[in-house]
Amino acid sequence: MKNDGGPAFPATVAGEGDPAWPCRDSRDGGRLVSDAYEAPGMSLRDYMATHIISGVLANHLTVLSNKDPMGSIKTLCATAYLLADSLLEARDKTDQTV
Repeated sequence: MKNDGGPAFPATVAGEGDPAWPCRDSRDGGRLVSDAYEAPGMSLRDYMATHIISGVLANHLTVLSNKDPMGSIKTLCATAYLLADSLLEARDKTDQTV
């Protein structure tokens, strides 16, 4: 399995005894939940890719081809994930040398 960097914004939803309890679980039609559960959110890899895409589109909208806009979008998305993978690899190497 590809290293996705783990959760970008991990959280634990409130459980009994927490002031925010009871809370509603949107994954199950809004039923009340009595126990805390982990909400990992998006992966760090996804988070990085979305910011790469946002940066490219904010600064260089011309990367999208008028002749094949869907092809350009698919290429941009694939490139964003390649860059995110490279960032995660560099982070892993840095963590090992420190």
